[in-house]
Amino acid sequence: MVIVMAHLIVRNVDEKIVKALKERVGKSGNSAEAEHRIILSPKSRYRN
Repeated sequence: MVIVMAHLIVRNVDEKIVKALKERVGKSGNSAEAEHRIILSPKSRYRN
C-alpha cells in the first residue's frame, strides 16, 4: 500500500479569513499546518 500526500496552496484568501485562522492557531497551540489539516479532514465539524 502506498500513501501519497499532496500539497495544497490557496491564493487570494480574504484577510478576515487569514486573521481568523491565525487566531485559531494561537488558541489551539497547534501549528498552522496542523489546523489546516483539521479543518480539511473528513471528520471536521466545518464540513457539511
